[in-house]
Amino acid sequence: MLLVGLVILRSQIGATASARGRWSTRFFARVSGHAVAQTKDFIFRAAPVAESLEQMAGLGMALNDQDKLAPQLLAFLNANKGLTRVLYGDESGDHLAAVRMNDGQVHIERTHIVDGRTRLAEYEVKPDGTMSMVRRGQRQRL
Repeated sequence: MLLVGLVILRSQIGATASARGRWSTRFFARVSGHAVAQTKDFIFRAAPVAESLEQMAGLGMALNDQDKLAPQLLAFLNANKGLTRVLYGDESGDHLAAVRMNDGQVHIERTHIVDGRTRLAEYEVKPDGTMSMVRRGQRQRL
């Protein structure tokens, strides 16, 4: 009787482990498939955006004048509602970004490196296109 009980217990443990293994395999396959689909979707959406920016650069984007480049980046951000940030950075480390905030506001962020320190200026873009400063700061460059 004890031997029969041990055989049944052993069969039950083996069946449970096997079921867990099948479940984890199916779960992993489902999660992996979801990750692949999400990645493909992102890449398919990103490629046309990158191509558009490349074409705009060839048509005279004002890469050497942040005052003229800011409205160009804003126009691109506004034309692509799925984007939250359009950023241009140059070889000196300066950056200019048009940013869609979580609340829908649009900001321009500028950074400029002087004497090893990063200077930041952030502006809110009003619906009429005017900008007002919301933050200015300086931090030590690492």
